[in-house]
Amino acid sequence: MLHYHFGSREGLLTAVVTATWGQQYRALAELLESPTDPYTAAYALWDRMADQAAQLGPLFFEVAAAAMQGKSWAAPLGQWVMEWKSTLETLFVRVGSSPDQAALSAQMTLAMARGLLFELAITEGEGRGAADTAIRSFLESTRAAGG
Repeated sequence: MLHYHFGSREGLLTAVVTATWGQQYRALAELLESPTDPYTAAYALWDRMADQAAQLGPLFFEVAAAAMQGKSWAAPLGQWVMEWKSTLETLFVRVGSSPDQAALSAQMTLAMARGLLFELAITEGEGRGAADTAIRSFLESTRAAGG
C-alpha cells in the first residue's frame, strides 16, 4: 500500500516531511500574526519544537543529509530553510533590528536552534534544560542588539 500511494520510500519521506514542514511553518507564521511579544511567542515555538526533537529530529536530519547529497526528493528543504530565515528576519525587524542585523540574527537563530535540536535528538532529550537556557539566552542577546 505504501508503494502504491507514495511510489517509494523517498516518496513517503517527502510526504511526511512536507506535512511536518507545513505544521512547523504555520506555527512560525502565527508568530508574525500574534499580538504577543515575539520573544514570548518564539519561546513557545521553541518549546514545541524541542518537545518533538526526539521524534522529528532524526527525520529532519535524514532529509538534510539527502539534500546535501543532491537527492531531488529532499531539495525542498533548502527552500524551507530560506523561508524560515525570511520569516525570522521579519520578526527581528519588527522588534527593532536593522535589516542587516535582522538577517544576521535570523541566520544565527536558525543555526543555534538546529544545533540544539540535533543535540536533543541524539541524546533523547538529555540536557533539555541547558538547551532551553542556551536558546533563551541567545534570543535575549538579540533583543538587546535590536533595540
